[in-house]
Amino acid sequence: MTQPGSEAYLKRRLDSVSGELLSAYEELDVLTTVAEIAASTPDIQRVGRRILEEAAALLSANVSFLIYVDPQLKGEEPHPDGITEAERDALAGVLKPWLEGAPKPEVMAPFHQGAGIPHAPDALLAVPLRAEGAVLGALCLGRRGEGQAFTAGDLKILSVLGSSAASALL
Repeated sequence: MTQPGSEAYLKRRLDSVSGELLSAYEELDVLTTVAEIAASTPDIQRVGRRILEEAAALLSANVSFLIYVDPQLKGEEPHPDGITEAERDALAGVLKPWLEGAPKPEVMAPFHQGAGIPHAPDALLAVPLRAEGAVLGALCLGRRGEGQAFTAGDLKILSVLGSSAASALL
């Protein structure tokens, strides 16, 4: 065990603070990006498309899609990446019980629920789009390949992005 004030203790503490600062910077960067996207156009589909592109690039996902449950947004979903619209709709059906409950950001890896859907990802990261107490839908990212997963850091980043995206969409 290292003693407070020792070189090893100070190095560990510096590494911890550096990690916290990097995390805070990433969150601010995500918030700024979503604000810029929202300000760029009033078109809901274009805003959704840009959010998907940003999220997929940020977290190296090869599947990305938005699903809306809010009646005013339903039908405004942008075209998904890595899957067809029919496959997105099938995945939305699989995620429906999660969305109808009190959804929390979740990593599903392996994503067994999607096994019967062609091109479904092997790992899925889903965050609810919640604004003003209502769930508008979900932002979902996936990765294909055996053993694929998402980290707690990925979950945190997508949660921040989803929260600010929901406000922008509202």
